Amino acid sequence: MEKEKLIIDWKQEGNKVYFDFKGTEIFFYMPEDFKLEKTHPDLLKLAEYFMFYPWYDVLGDYKFSRKRGKEFGLSFSTGVDSTAISLLYPEAKLVYIERFGIEKRLLNQDNAFRMIENMDKKVIVVKSNLELIRTHFGLQIGYPTALGMGVPTILLADYLDLGILSYGKVMDDQYFPKGFFQDYTEDYFKRQELLESAGLLGFYPAVGCSEVITTEIVDNSKYKDLSFSCIRGEGGKGCNNCYKCFRKNMLRGKEYNINKETVTYTSKEVPKMATSLLYAFKKRNADLSILNLEYLKDLDVSMLNKVYSEAYSSYTKELQDDLFKRLKLLGFELMSKEEEETMKKLNFCRKEK
Repeated sequence: MEKEKLIIDWKQEGNKVYFDFKGTEIFFYMPEDFKLEKTHPDLLKLAEYFMFYPWYDVLGDYKFSRKRGKEFGLSFSTGVDSTAISLLYPEAKLVYIERFGIEKRLLNQDNAFRMIENMDKKVIVVKSNLELIRTHFGLQIGYPTALGMGVPTILLADYLDLGILSYGKVMDDQYFPKGFFQDYTEDYFKRQELLESAGLLGFYPAVGCSEVITTEIVDNSKYKDLSFSCIRGEGGKGCNNCYKCFRKNMLRGKEYNINKETVTYTSKEVPKMATSLLYAFKKRNADLSILNLEYLKDLDVSMLNKVYSEAYSSYTKELQDDLFKRLKLLGFELMSKEEEETMKKLNFCRKEK
């Protein structure tokens, strides 16, 4: 079935950039000196795409022409993975999207604001309600697409002269979402081509690194007591009652609490983020039976403290060499070919695939 075409009428009042979608004003509170008229149309079209492509024909026959900028832009969540990238690339321009004008529910941004206030570098905070878009399609509040949280960074690409768009994407969820190794998909390459056509290279420095590495980078930094992946904690602490807290506390060698959410996520046919979870269990010599994960006891995940270099094969040699140099300075080695092959054979499914 052919998708309906979508036309967005962008407007600006003061520092609020907005448009109407089905009677809902979707807005972004940008820096005070941001000018919509100085933003390349490609960036608006790209932003529209990452908000609406599952439901509409956003691009049609649109032709991109924006020239690539010079700066590195990171869609920054204050979580461990994106914080690790900010440490690897201290020159990165950080953009945090603040959920605004939406019922709080389970999301608590207290720790995120606390970290931003205590960082020694600028973070641009963009207030937005773009997560409401999904509700018009019978879905829960959340980012409309995989790259949806990057929409404010995309809109700021000319303002910040960006040529790189980055996220806290790690090896665990890129390669093992189904419990076994899966290489880049056709959709991934299409998104990459689309970004590049609008003058933005999608560059993910942690995509060949597991949570084991990103956690160690942060724990060896000045942000070790500020960065939390938990979205419910406050006052400089995680909630200690969600799966993220359980997993990160396991990795960080802290006291952990087996909670209802952890039992739910680890009881599935494919335990969520089983890669780093199993590494943490083995590192701490913890009993896998507490979560009915004994079937994983013979898997070798010792290579997860090393970098999977093939993850970066689509990038230029210059980018690869620079990244590997930065990782090496922090003490991380590349996997050997034998370790890569062992990693690719890992299977975390409860039933053999």
